[in-house]
Amino acid sequence: MSVAHTAAFLAATAAGPIYSQAWEATATGPLFAYKEVMKGKVYYDLTKSWVSRYRGHAGSFACHTAGSYAVGVSISLRSCTKWRTRANGVAHRDRFEVSAGVHGSPISGTHELDAVLTRHGALQVTTR
Repeated sequence: MSVAHTAAFLAATAAGPIYSQAWEATATGPLFAYKEVMKGKVYYDLTKSWVSRYRGHAGSFACHTAGSYAVGVSISLRSCTKWRTRANGVAHRDRFEVSAGVHGSPISGTHELDAVLTRHGALQVTTR
């Protein structure tokens, strides 16, 4: 191991352990007409959580993933975003539109599925 690799390894171990967790958040419509699924993998070390590369690890997240479905309505993804929370957690938002029948129908509504992962690895899900 080179001097640089040794120094990086010692710095990483001195910073404490790193944990990881796969997660899934779902929003289900009335009468189970639709189900929107967001999934990911988060890393955390009890001081912060992250999905971007940090301390040699990068997590992931994706909106409208396998397991999402619609019956009699259509779902279209509007946005899929992430941001850092004030308490060193990471938050994800899946914003999607549900339309009666087909996409573009005059009968539609936009919904949001939020997943916040705390610096301790806890998952908090809200829908609106």
